[in-house]
Amino acid sequence: MRKTGQSYLLRFAAVAVFLAVCAYAAAWLVNGLGGGVRTAAVHSCELTESAAIEGVAVRTEEPLPVPAGSADGTRLPAGTDGLVRPAVCFSQTDGYEYLAPDMLDGLTVESLMDILSAEPEKTSTGGRAVYGFAWYFAAFADDSVPLHEGGSCEILFDGFEKSTAAEIISVSAAENGQRALLLRLTAGSPEYLSLRRSGAEIIFSRYSGLELPLEAVHTDGEGNNFVYISTAGIVRSLDVDIIYTDKAGGFCLTAQDASFDALREGNMVIVSGKDIYEGKVLG
Repeated sequence: MRKTGQSYLLRFAAVAVFLAVCAYAAAWLVNGLGGGVRTAAVHSCELTESAAIEGVAVRTEEPLPVPAGSADGTRLPAGTDGLVRPAVCFSQTDGYEYLAPDMLDGLTVESLMDILSAEPEKTSTGGRAVYGFAWYFAAFADDSVPLHEGGSCEILFDGFEKSTAAEIISVSAAENGQRALLLRLTAGSPEYLSLRRSGAEIIFSRYSGLELPLEAVHTDGEGNNFVYISTAGIVRSLDVDIIYTDKAGGFCLTAQDASFDALREGNMVIVSGKDIYEGKVLG
């Protein structure tokens, strides 16, 4: 009987300890780090504002026999086998060498449709020559895309790993929910000079910084933004420079700062809590 009683007492003590631990854990979950504090880890993020487009590459070029022994993309000086000026030569044609930049003057949705629906011309030269460094990409873009003439952008063509710089030459009036977009490029590698019909992604801007929940950002009386973070159970306030805001997504990006006391990736930012202030000890 004595052994049984001791076993019962031990079991009772174990249950009591277990219940106490559960109660403490429940209180911690409810109250967070003290007073209902909710935190989130800060991490780096890169965002792009972009839109899908589809169009055709137009260059100053013509069908021309390629000099023997010339590899695709070879730059040849004027006077080489009939070249009237320096050119980049390719051993194949696609029948659209007749497309010329002057056909893009006053580009509209209708005129772009005519260009894209045109039939290729048969050639027997077995090669082509591309003149000059600049070429163009005429493309359809959805009417909802924010396009502005004279601006710069990047364009990532389908099948390419990296984007290249481009200049927005013109944006037409909207027709049937579309606009005709004309881009000027100077990328001169053989891969770019071989493009014709292609889809692409036009990139207007890039943002790189630290992602924060909008709830975590506060503004002082002078209009400066700051956040509270938890460091070893103590509240600290850090100034932040907001560079991008997505209200629909409920987050923002803050610029990364290399200074010692700046917000860093991995910090625990306080999203919500009662009576939060600099120096508060979170129990």
